[in-house]
Amino acid sequence: MGFKPKQKNKTFPDFENSLRDKKNRSLKTLKNLDKTIAWEKIESTRL
Repeated sequence: MGFKPKQKNKTFPDFENSLRDKKNRSLKTLKNLDKTIAWEKIESTRL
């Protein structure tokens, strides 16, 4: 089984994929943060 050597120069699709992955990680982090916040308590104090 052979492996392809890693390219030093990134191609445009590689660059686009890396940007998408960063956005997905950020979105995942925000969703996890949203789950951990007790919004009911915040809403009750705000009103």
